Formats: sequence, C-alpha cells, structure tokens
Amino acid sequence: ATGTATANAALCIIDECYADCATCGTCCSGQTCTDTNTSAYSLSDWECSCNLPSTGDTTSLKAANCTTDECVAQCASCAWCFEKQTCIDTNTSAYSLSDWECSCDAPSIGNTTVAQAANCIIDECVAQCASCAWCFEKQTCIDTNTSAYSLSDWECSCDAPSIGSTTVAQAANCIIDECTMNCTTCGTCPSDQTCTDTYTNALSLSDWACSCDAPATGTATANAAFCIIDECSADCETCGTCTWGQTCT
Repeated sequence: ATGTATANAALCIIDECYADCATCGTCCSGQTCTDTNTSAYSLSDWECSCNLPSTGDTTSLKAANCTTDECVAQCASCAWCFEKQTCIDTNTSAYSLSDWECSCDAPSIGNTTVAQAANCIIDECVAQCASCAWCFEKQTCIDTNTSAYSLSDWECSCDAPSIGSTTVAQAANCIIDECTMNCTTCGTCPSDQTCTDTYTNALSLSDWACSCDAPATGTATANAAFCIIDECSADCETCGTCTWGQTCT
C-alpha cells in the first residue's frame, strides 16, 4: 500500500493491477487490468478486459478469455480475402494470429490459402454461372481469361466444316453450305443436276436438294434426283418431231 498523511491517519491505496501482492491481478498479454477500488482495505476486486481488436467478457480476479476473429477484426494480421472469396479464422484465440484462410466461392475454384487471398478461377466455358458460356452445338468455347474477376470474355468459334466469325460472350453464327463444302452430309449431285442448300445454318443438315437441269425434270432431297425427259414434249436436240397427224411416244 502507498500513502502518507501529516498529523492524521494516512489514506492507503493498493492498485492491485500494479502492486505485487497475493491478491494482485494477473491479466494475459493483450488485456487491460483495472482495479475498481484502490482502497487498501478493498482487495480482490481487480478485473481483466480484452484489448481491441479482440473481444470477450470482462472477468473478475482472473484473466479474460479473449478472442480475435481475424476475418472480421481490423488488425495487422487480419484477413484480406478478395471479393467472391470466403474467409474462415480456424482459431479465434487472441493469441493465435495469421491463421485465417481464404477459399473460393462457387462457381470459381482454387486452393484454399492461409493468411493471403486465394487465386480463384472461373472457366466460363465449363462453369455454371450468370455470365457463363452458351455456345451452340458444333461450336468451340474458349475462355481467354479464367480469372474469377474477368467475366463475359468467353468466345465461340465455329467447328469445321462450318464457317463464321468468332464471337465474344454469345453463340457464333455458323453456316454450312452443303452444296459447296466437304462434309459427311454434303451434296453430291451429278453434273447435269443443280445442288441447292436451302438452309445453311450449321445445325440444319441433310436438307440440300438436287434438281434436274432443263429440259429434264425431277428433284430429290439429300440425294441425286431421278431426272426424266419426255422427248415428245420437251425442247431439246434429240426431241421428237412427228408430222401432223402422227402421235409421238
């Protein structure tokens, strides 16, 4: 105890947080000790409270149980995860720092990291997300930048033998003219027939048609036509010319 007085009893005080006595406070590092009544005759009333950024209930006559969630606290060792990542502090003891982890939020993927932001990627050609790719069948999708923070940059390109310009963040417009291109469904008409592909959309196949060149007639879809010439009625070099009063057959 400390204190002096002249011609009177001294007012003695004991700050149990600083004094060395049987009842004096022992708070852990990172805590503050407070003696609520420093009278020498009021002992065992000291308290421990947690220093920021740690939190915990103030305790009497013993060290406080302080915790620091590094994912929500503001401190030198506290978490800095990128947007679209989840932070978890695996040990919230105020004395266990720099053990927070960052993990990637779906649909992005990447390894969980300790005490640093994760490296998350989204391949928009394979992931399921609002910005992800929607290429038509028989097109190839490429995500030119798979960073989780670079979205809507996927591209669609036409698969051979179809042709068309590569598009960004939308399906390509691919065409196949089955009369001119080399493909499994493409038209092969004889030399005296004309091939026409009515619908050149790459997804509309086997709709080419062969039609007979004049004066022959006949058409067929996805096959050579069966051409006919009635030489008695057609206008051709070999066509029949019977005299009046005769029937041509």
